[in-house]
Formats: sequence, C-alpha cells, structure tokens
Amino acid sequence: MASTPAILPETTRGFLFFFPNLLQSIAVLRFWLDIDKTGESVTLGYPTVFGQSDRSRYMSSSVLVEFGGKNSIDPQTSIQVRTEIAQFLPSVELPEAQVDVLDPKRTFWEKATLIQVECNRNKLRERFDRLSRHWFDVAKLADHEIGMTAITELFLLKDVVKYKKAFFRSSNARYDDCLNGNLRLYPSNDEMRKKLKEDYGQMIKSGMFREEPPSFENIMERMRELESRINMGVGLRKNHVEISFHDSLSVEEKSPGNTVLSDFTDKPKVSELGM
Repeated sequence: MASTPAILPETTRGFLFFFPNLLQSIAVLRFWLDIDKTGESVTLGYPTVFGQSDRSRYMSSSVLVEFGGKNSIDPQTSIQVRTEIAQFLPSVELPEAQVDVLDPKRTFWEKATLIQVECNRNKLRERFDRLSRHWFDVAKLADHEIGMTAITELFLLKDVVKYKKAFFRSSNARYDDCLNGNLRLYPSNDEMRKKLKEDYGQMIKSGMFREEPPSFENIMERMRELESRINMGVGLRKNHVEISFHDSLSVEEKSPGNTVLSDFTDKPKVSELGM
C-alpha cells in the first residue's frame, strides 16, 4: 500500500504530502484478496472504521468481483464513478472513472425473479441474512423512473427468465409464472414475512440508511400492489393490449378493442412496450 500515492494525480499527492499522518495511516492499512477455487470471482476485504459493531456485522467489509460467464452483461449503460470524499474536498483532484455497467432496468427484473424463487420455496430458508434488501430494492426502484420503465419493457423480463432457466434452474423457481401473469413478489407465508422483517430490522440497526427508511409493512404492501400491476400488465400484453401509465389504477376503453392499463403514479406516459 505504501506505493499507492504514486499512482494518484499530482494534486492529490501534493495533498497527501501535507498530511503525513494520513499518508502513514494509508501505508499500514491491511487488505486481503481471496480468489474463488473456480477462478471466477475475487473477494477484496478492506479495513472498516466501525470495528466489531452491529454495522460491521451486518454489512460485510469486503467486495465481491465476479468474472464468470454466467453473468449477463446486456443491456449496458455507462456511468461516472467518483469517490464519496470528493464532495468534501473540492480543491483536491481525486480519480474518476467511466464504467460500463449492467442497465438497472435489468437489475430490477433480476431481483424480481429472485423474489419469485424465494416466494415459491417448498421449505423456508434456515437463514434470511441480508435477504430483505431485495424487497426493499425492488420497492424503491418501482417508485423510480428505472422501475417504471422496466415494468413496460417486458421483453427484458422475458430475457431474464430465459437466462435464469438456462443457468439457475430450480424446482421452486416457476419462472414461467413470471410470463403468464402469476409472478409472486408478496410472500404469503407468515413465518417468511416474520423472518424478513427481523432481517430488515437488522439492516436498519446497522445504520445502512441515511434517512428514515420505509416500514417493513409499507414495503410489503408496495410489493402486493406491484405484483398485481405487473401480472395485469403481462396478461394484457399477451392479449395485445396497449399499456400506458396515468394517475390511478384502472382499465379504460380508449376505443373498441383497445384497452389501456393505468398506473397509480402521476409519472409521464411510457408508450413503448415489448415482449
């Protein structure tokens, strides 16, 4: 680690030069690398400032980087990655990177189909550690333009289902249900909801959120609504019905043989739809 400052921009190295204590601290930090026996993933562990706190126990101080061929890379989008500390040090030139990442609309459907599998398990998991975040993520994405657009791009759902049936087959999955109007996002099992709520409580306790998070009950109700909306949309699409998004959940006749599914959001219409 002692050589790290040499690869930083000149202004940053100058900044570190004036803060020798910071430089010395960086030099003694201990990182670790663990390469999976298959050679398809690497885990990078890093030191945490939280010690053995509730936060460090819930949020692992490591990053998993996967290189395996099972990971889908399409569709992609490009984003700029900056260090979080940069906003507090505007006079310091810190590194930035332009990175090609998986389009978050696909991530929405990846998580939705993961939830589908969990809701259809014949036997509950023994552990629910770090599982409730998927329900939280889908609920939040659904309220964002990312999720609203993803819901109209059912061809992405179809592709995700095809991909998971090929690489992540499971007797519990029932992936075809995602395409015939029987997607499950709301866990009907009382014990499962109880376990998920406990895990969600641990996530809140860990300090992961910077603002007041929604209640678990709110997330579950959101998932129930979302499940109904997606399944209705899939059913209408299979019958070649046009879907657009308005202010309240209803089905309206635009003209003979042309029905419109309206969402309960007040977002602009999304006219493009594929399957």
